[in-house]
Amino acid sequence: MRKAVYVVVALIVVVLVVLAVRGRGAPTAPKYKLAKAEYGAVAEIVSETGSLTPLSTTEVEPSIDGRVDEVYLKNGDVVSTGDDLFKIVNDKTGQERTVTAPADGQITNLTLVKGNSVTATAVGASQAAVSALPALVIADLSAYRVKMAVSEVDVAKVKEGQAATVTFDAVLDKSFTGDVERVDTIGTNTQGVVTFNVYLGLKGPFDGLRPAMTANVDVEVNKSDKALLVPSSAIKPWKGGKAVRVLARGGKEIKYVQVEVGIEGSERTEILKGLSAGDKVITGILTAPGSSGGLLSPPGGS
Repeated sequence: MRKAVYVVVALIVVVLVVLAVRGRGAPTAPKYKLAKAEYGAVAEIVSETGSLTPLSTTEVEPSIDGRVDEVYLKNGDVVSTGDDLFKIVNDKTGQERTVTAPADGQITNLTLVKGNSVTATAVGASQAAVSALPALVIADLSAYRVKMAVSEVDVAKVKEGQAATVTFDAVLDKSFTGDVERVDTIGTNTQGVVTFNVYLGLKGPFDGLRPAMTANVDVEVNKSDKALLVPSSAIKPWKGGKAVRVLARGGKEIKYVQVEVGIEGSERTEILKGLSAGDKVITGILTAPGSSGGLLSPPGGS
C-alpha cells in the first residue's frame, strides 16, 4: 500500500516538472506598434499665455481738489473728446471745474459718485503720490491686442504676419484668430529668464472679451502642406542625431535608421531624409518580450 502511494506521488512530481519545462518554452517574440511614413500637412506651434489689452486706454484724474458735485455718465457710456465727464467744486475756494473727455472711447472703471472728496494729481507726481485708482478710464474697445512674453529660445521663430489662434479660459467653446504685429528687439531679464514681448492683433467680433483677460496663444511659426510625416513618438536620439526604428530580418530584429527631421508638429514630425513614403516605423510595443531583447536598446549599438 505504501509503495503504491510512493508511485502516485512520483508520477505527480514528474507531471509537474514536465508542465514547468513546457511552460518555459521558447521566449515569446515581442510585438510592436507600427506606423507608415506618409505625406500630409504639419505645423510648428509656439504656445504662450498673454494679456488682452484694448486698442488704447486713457486714465482720467481730478484736476482740482474738492467735492464731486455731478457725474454726467456711467460705466459703458460712449464719449467723444470734449464731452463733460464730472464736475468738482472746492467749497473753501469756491473754485469749480468740469472735467472733459481727453479721448474718444467707452467709459470703464468709473470710481466716482456724487459727494466724493477728491484730490488732484500733480503733474510729474511720483507713483506713490498717485491714487490707487483713477477717477475713470476711457478705453477704445473697437480693437484688441494680446501682449505676451516669448522665451529667447522661441522668439527667433516668431515673425510679423504669422497667424495665431487665441482662446480664453473665461470664454468657453470659442476661439479667436489674429496675426503677429510686432516683436520687441530688446528683451527683459527677470531673475535670469530672458523674454521678449510679442504683440498680436486680434480679429473680431469680440463677444465676451474684457481687457486684462488671460489669453492662450498658439502662433503658427512654420508649416508645410505636403511633408513626409511619421508620429513624433517614432523618433529617438541616436549617435548625436535622430533615428527611427524599423523591423528587419522578417520582423526578428530592430534596426535603427538615421533620419533628418524638419518641422516638428504636436503629434507628427517631418522627415527630410532617411525614409520614403510607405516605410513602416516602430512607435511603441504591444506585447512585452518573453525574455531579453528590449525595445529601446539598439541591437549591437547600431
